[in-house]
Amino acid sequence: APFVSDGGGATAFLTKGVFSGNLLVVDVANKKVVRVKPPFTASQSGVDFITTNLTGPIGLAVNAQGNVFVSNTDGTIQQFTSAGKFVGQYAATGLNNTNIAFSSGANLMVATSQGSIIWVHSDGTLTTVGTIAGTQGITTCPK
Repeated sequence: APFVSDGGGATAFLTKGVFSGNLLVVDVANKKVVRVKPPFTASQSGVDFITTNLTGPIGLAVNAQGNVFVSNTDGTIQQFTSAGKFVGQYAATGLNNTNIAFSSGANLMVATSQGSIIWVHSDGTLTTVGTIAGTQGITTCPK
């Protein structure tokens, strides 16, 4: 059986760095991000990857440079290196963030439980681009 977390949130693959190809899983119940190494064909334990600076983690995204971003239900989005080292707070929406995704232009899109879809520009400014009732997930597509 494959890896199963205690109350999973988002998942993402690391694309750069020493853990490239590893799967990341937000363990919502235990407020951490777990890393699982391939192959994904047998039962295995995950390794605690990010355990600090998270306050209600749920969303997860990896940018083109391989940095990891975790959205928290307190409205913050924290940034980490591809090795899981804390870089700092990337943005704060002031809302209950759910999932996040990067657009092709390296801008972060955030879904919130209030329904707002927020565009976090690369310069850190925020733009609300729409509202969808009950928003939980989000994805982006090329132009």
